[in-house]
This record gives sequence, structure tokens and C-alpha cells, in this order.
Amino acid sequence: VGGWLQGGRCVTHVIDENYGDVVSNVLREPRLVGMIQEEMDAMPAAYLNDPMVKKISGSLKDIKSRVNVGFKEPVTHENVKALHKIFDDLVKEIAPKGAVAK
Repeated sequence: VGGWLQGGRCVTHVIDENYGDVVSNVLREPRLVGMIQEEMDAMPAAYLNDPMVKKISGSLKDIKSRVNVGFKEPVTHENVKALHKIFDDLVKEIAPKGAVAK
């Protein structure tokens, strides 16, 4: 999940910098987000009670709602920016201090 969050952080940055309807649609993956949520929900209780796991799991609903667009519809620029902030905040919280480039 950490790798996916970092990938989301990078991709949303690039899409934000080069925003267009077609390119933003690459983020349209509500089923993938749903599968990640299902896998996280199936983790043992000891992990589910971890504050970081709770934070990531809680963010997935918001992420999913922002990428849940039609097959050829864009993810709005506003949602790309919001997604980047979500991914960026989570990655920075997970990674050791100084390990994440700005």
C-alpha cells in the first residue's frame, strides 16, 4: 500500500503540472481502490488498530470517490490536486524524516 501511495503521489503531481481531461483519466481506478480497501479490511485486528493503518484506510473512501468517474470522463483538476495532497500527506507521515523529496 505504501508503494501505491508513493506512486499516487508522483502521478498526481505530474498530472497536476500537465493537466488535461485525457491525461487525468489515468487516475480512474475505483475498483483498484476498492480492492485495496478490502485487503486492508481483512488484516488482523492488531494491524487494523494501528493509527497509521486507520488513517490510510480512512483516506481510501475519499480517494475512491475522487477517482470514480466515467470510463472516458476526466478526474477534475480540483480532485487531482486533492488526491495529491492526500497521497503527499500520507507518504510524508509514513516515511522517515528527511526521506521524502519535496
